[in-house]
Amino acid sequence: MMQIALLALGSRGDVQPFVALGLALRARGHRVRLLAAADYADLAAPYDLAFAPLIGAISDLMDTGMALDALDSARGRLPLGFARRFVAQVAPLLPPLAADTLAGCADADLIVASTLGGYVGLSVAERLGVPLVPAHFHPSGPTWQAPDVSFPPAPPGLPLRGIYHRLSHTLATHGLWQLLHGPLSG
Repeated sequence: MMQIALLALGSRGDVQPFVALGLALRARGHRVRLLAAADYADLAAPYDLAFAPLIGAISDLMDTGMALDALDSARGRLPLGFARRFVAQVAPLLPPLAADTLAGCADADLIVASTLGGYVGLSVAERLGVPLVPAHFHPSGPTWQAPDVSFPPAPPGLPLRGIYHRLSHTLATHGLWQLLHGPLSG
């Protein structure tokens, strides 16, 4: 039997599948704790699933301007401006998020992290000396078939579309790490 921490950052659509995962793991005899924004405690409560809140309510953390910037970025507009604004808005949240995650995972034998929780989860897992298992609900590795979810679709008629698709995954992974590693390391 293991103590498993499920680090579910994001919207309800990111968190709810982790409740189902937690129930399945618990049914197999593991102890499970769901870590998510405070306003998702009601997703775990009906199932008596252990819950640890992270950095407050998601509604307080989300910024409409940032969401609109993300949409523009996904449409191929303003990617560098979005990256700068993203870092400015997210960087101050990372130290308290990492502290809450560390506290919620202190007794974990294993951390399972959502896409958005991956880098924070990795930082905490390395500090605790426990394995991290990423759980993605979209393609997360290089593929010839589709771009990373943070990239716009390849323009019609683009030669070598597959190369664009694969490269987008690499750029997204390394780009996000470049944006987050400083605040997570400091």
